[in-house]
Amino acid sequence: LDFEFDAKDIVFFRVDRRRKMPVTILLKALGYMPEQILKEFFDFDAFHVEPNHVRFEVVPERLRGEVARFDIADKHGKVIVAKDKRITVKHIRDMEAAGIKRIDAPDEFLLGRTLAHNVVAADTGEILANANDEITETLLAKLREARVSKIQTLFTNDLDQGPYISQTLRADETADRTQARVAIYRMMRPGEPPTEDAVETLFNGLFFAEERYDLSAVGRMKFNRRVGVKSETSWQVRLRSLALPREADQELRAYFRNVPELSLNKVSLDGASTEAEAQALVEKMFHDLKPKGIDRQKLDTKVETRFTLSPRDIVEVIRILVELRNGRGEIDDIDHLGNRRVRSVGELAENQFRAGLVRVERAVKERLSQAESENLMPHDLINAKPISAAIKEFFGSSQLSQFMDQTNPLSEITHKRRVSALGPGGLTRERAGFEVRDVHPTHYGRVCPIETPEGPNIGLINSLALFARTNRYGFLETPYRKVKDGRVTNDIEFLSAIEEGHYVIAQANASIDKAARLTDSLVSCRFKNEFELKSPEEVQYMDVAPSQIVSVAASLIPFLEHDDANRALMGSNMQRQAVPCLRPEKPLVGTGVERTAAVDSGTCVTALRGGMVDYVDANRIVVRV
Repeated sequence: LDFEFDAKDIVFFRVDRRRKMPVTILLKALGYMPEQILKEFFDFDAFHVEPNHVRFEVVPERLRGEVARFDIADKHGKVIVAKDKRITVKHIRDMEAAGIKRIDAPDEFLLGRTLAHNVVAADTGEILANANDEITETLLAKLREARVSKIQTLFTNDLDQGPYISQTLRADETADRTQARVAIYRMMRPGEPPTEDAVETLFNGLFFAEERYDLSAVGRMKFNRRVGVKSETSWQVRLRSLALPREADQELRAYFRNVPELSLNKVSLDGASTEAEAQALVEKMFHDLKPKGIDRQKLDTKVETRFTLSPRDIVEVIRILVELRNGRGEIDDIDHLGNRRVRSVGELAENQFRAGLVRVERAVKERLSQAESENLMPHDLINAKPISAAIKEFFGSSQLSQFMDQTNPLSEITHKRRVSALGPGGLTRERAGFEVRDVHPTHYGRVCPIETPEGPNIGLINSLALFARTNRYGFLETPYRKVKDGRVTNDIEFLSAIEEGHYVIAQANASIDKAARLTDSLVSCRFKNEFELKSPEEVQYMDVAPSQIVSVAASLIPFLEHDDANRALMGSNMQRQAVPCLRPEKPLVGTGVERTAAVDSGTCVTALRGGMVDYVDANRIVVRV
């Protein structure tokens, strides 16, 4: 599902790269009426229609930057803003001080604006105008004739509140939900007759079928972080801020507040039409659970995660795009490590296994549909060959299944700590641009900026940094020491790239005294991916070690900081090609990582206790303790 703006600022959507259609067709197909669509995307201005003029309800902040089309005066007749002057912050303050709530305006001020709702004649019930109609002199006369006293219009301006959705509604020719769904069906299945069942099945299959796609836990978490939690209109946020009953113990309250990625129990979403009803349902849920001494499992069954999109989700995405077009909000950075995750071997093998299972399912269905399907036993139906073939193919011939590099202990440990942007579902060498290969600020402490191959794979194949690890979602984390009131503690916390941006983090070489207090008046820190100088009180975390930014191979290079980056890259790559010595000796100059790297690689046998080696032959080693 793609969204885009065209040259006329009309919002379109495409499904599977097909023909583009106005986005309001999708919103109508999801069950939204034009009035609801306008309510979702616009603020409203209120007008009272008087016989000779209109009275405008003022929201001073919205007038900023506009040009006054008439004199704006207070109740004593003192002019605050003269005609044709641009309204500034000072004018707004003066208007607020004068307590101006309503302004009498000429009819021209209302003409050209867009109605926010259907206008119905009170006595006859006739619809005089539809939502999104432009107000003309004829329409205004009609409203006065029907004695309509109050109307609402869309608040739009040229600066930060564009009329994009309103324009899109005008370009949209469908009238209601059924027509919208038929239009989508015709786009997806041209030439086929749109029967009611076929239309419903296709639409629900496209967006809401769990068989078609799965956002997964990480997808839902990322989606809600970007969309749901920021949007105060979504149910999840309203329900998360509920006053939970007192009986709900503290652990349970904390747990409930810390689950932005989970949408609350479906009952509370579907069974309640108002927020109050939803609150009552959630409170009832807590009473039913008898919160005292509750175990997590019980609560988890009540909290459901939805792994497909809901209509609300789609509306929130469109809202974010409109906000971006209006100049608000931040554009996502595709190379940020908060938007890139490691798909480990288990997940890749699971995908292959699923593909094998689908083949088995198809074979079983075919077998059952044949005539002689009587007296069949399960083992006659199920053939496990496709599953074992899929797994064998994955481990045997996948691009990411490689023969282990065991030239020396370092080459083995480095090969196991390698992450690649290539492979199935990834990039190709030819297509990958400069930005993908470049070092990003979020690589700090997660991916080594030095160790990467030279040649066509540069920047696409990287090594994990010395202390990096993946969290349950597959995002890379790096450890930091907690700093409280300018004092460095020994508490270590792992932060992902998403969380790191919110904290002020000092470098590992910041000076500290014996009491572990930061001594400098200004400390060099990182905050929101930028280097800044901050006072010790503002520092929240500190790096654990200076070598945390580089990989195992690079951290073995003595005085790395005095090397040119290109030579360090070559050095860290060439160390992996060194042939082990027959009689290994301690290095004369080392960095302290050598022993750990050798032991952790698993290539050497380590004695349980230290001592003198008395005897060595091909079969045994004797250590005198």
